[in-house]
Amino acid sequence: MDKNIKIISVIVILVIVIIFIGVFYNKSSANTVKIGVLLPLSGSAAYYGEESKNGLFLAERDLEKKFPNIDFELVYEDSLYNPKGAVDGYQKLSTVDGVKAILVGGSHIAAPLVPLAQKDNILEIAVWAGAPSYTDKHSMNFRVTLLADEQVPPLFKYMQENNLKNLGILFAENEFGVAFKDVFKKLTGSQSINIVSEEGFSNTETDFRTQLAKIKANQPDTVFFVGTSVQLATALKQSEELDLNVKFLSTTSAEDPIITNMGSVAEGLVYNYNFDATAPESSGFVKDYVSQFNRIPTFYSAEAYVGLQLLAKAINGCKNEINPQCWKNYLENTKNIDTILGLGSFDGRGDFKAGKVILKAIRNGQFVKLEE
Repeated sequence: MDKNIKIISVIVILVIVIIFIGVFYNKSSANTVKIGVLLPLSGSAAYYGEESKNGLFLAERDLEKKFPNIDFELVYEDSLYNPKGAVDGYQKLSTVDGVKAILVGGSHIAAPLVPLAQKDNILEIAVWAGAPSYTDKHSMNFRVTLLADEQVPPLFKYMQENNLKNLGILFAENEFGVAFKDVFKKLTGSQSINIVSEEGFSNTETDFRTQLAKIKANQPDTVFFVGTSVQLATALKQSEELDLNVKFLSTTSAEDPIITNMGSVAEGLVYNYNFDATAPESSGFVKDYVSQFNRIPTFYSAEAYVGLQLLAKAINGCKNEINPQCWKNYLENTKNIDTILGLGSFDGRGDFKAGKVILKAIRNGQFVKLEE
């Protein structure tokens, strides 16, 4: 009899423990903020995705210490670095995974999602997305990146200071490429620099000989390339084959080991960059990144880090409630906040203004900051 009572008592205790764990687990799961992350994890832009994931890894670790009361989960999807892949990934994240916020890399990836996120009441934060059109209609969409209008002028000034007058533009025919091309055209409108040729290419282009031959025929002294680093590497190699001896300019996407590994072909390339790893405000992040990944962080990892930090502050400011509208209102009122990019604030378009654009170049096979 006593034995049976003991067995029944043990069973009852186990049942109570199981019920308690189940209730606790469900409560915890219900309060978990699911954040979608849509990045290129394969293909020619995979390096940008890898760097962004590294930044998010450090952000998660730091946020666990800063906001231990926040329970969030990152859910990754491969954008394939094209609009269709972006929409497909978004649909999976929103309908299957039930995310309430999404971090997105790239202008032409983030732009198609704006109306979808607005309809679904999902907060969208874009990183490394400089096309101004992304926030032309601001609702649930925010971004960390400085606009093309802010990134291109230092390159234009570089041309003026180095007496470069005839520019050929080779650009990706997407929001990213067109935006940067258009800003350069606007700047040259009433200046001494002439655009002698404009040649576009598709997102998947791998052969630039035809475009480069057309540009060469117009005798430029400079070519501005806007595309992925893999595409830039091909264009640099093919320009050498075509004996196109000009100064090459590019954008942040140029900072990829694939470029420095090209040797003399890439020597002298100048590009704009939105993250200064030598600045005092980024020193802690740089130290942690080097310790974890054994290399200097990139603009991609830095912006992903800041994007998640800003979202976490909004969640914390809204008392950890799963409330995208509250997060939206919080971000819109975020002013003068210290970040690894510098002191920053959101403007009326949903754009986070922080830091400044610097110029970098490849010298002796290394990425170096140009003197101001």
